[in-house]
Amino acid sequence: MLEYSPVTSWHDTEKYPVVSPSAFIHETAILIGNIIIEDDVIIHPGAIIRADEGSPITIGKGTNVQDGVIMHCLLGSSIDIGSNCSIAHGAVIHGPCRVGDNCFIGFNAVLLKAELGSGSFVSHCALVTEVSVGDNKYVPPSAIIDMPTKALHLVNTTNSHFEFSRDVLGANEELRNGYRLQERTDMKHVFSIVHNTGNTYTHSKKSGTG
Repeated sequence: MLEYSPVTSWHDTEKYPVVSPSAFIHETAILIGNIIIEDDVIIHPGAIIRADEGSPITIGKGTNVQDGVIMHCLLGSSIDIGSNCSIAHGAVIHGPCRVGDNCFIGFNAVLLKAELGSGSFVSHCALVTEVSVGDNKYVPPSAIIDMPTKALHLVNTTNSHFEFSRDVLGANEELRNGYRLQERTDMKHVFSIVHNTGNTYTHSKKSGTG
């Protein structure tokens, strides 16, 4: 579901998500406000992306946002997710936050006021906050990276991390293609019903599906 952001005392303009035609947004995902979804993105069931305080959230090309992910940014704090990233089930990303290209964010991981370099791998249930993590770094499961010294001591990712991330991206690319095909097939069925019955359908300004 796509929704306009509300007018508030600090933001006087409604904003509506901008979604590439090649992306797929599941109908149970919720996207509100100043959001940019680039080409070939897939947003899975139950994801919530809130840019309703005026600041932008950008999801880069080919990225997948999985079930139950939450993204939110306050006024003046954007979120920028790079290309070909995987944001796994239940992860939370709160702005200000920047994630480079080709990153993996594991189940229930939390990123808050953080920068993550390209090619990095954040394992399940880890917390990364108030730090900048370099390129190709590995954050272990349940680790708490909340000081620059901790970020500096992170080891590099391995080939197994790269291969795992690549496999996740490949699976989600197939899912996106499959859902998009299913979506087009469903629309043909709706158009057939409209043609045969004379019924008309309207689109609400306040909501819609990807």
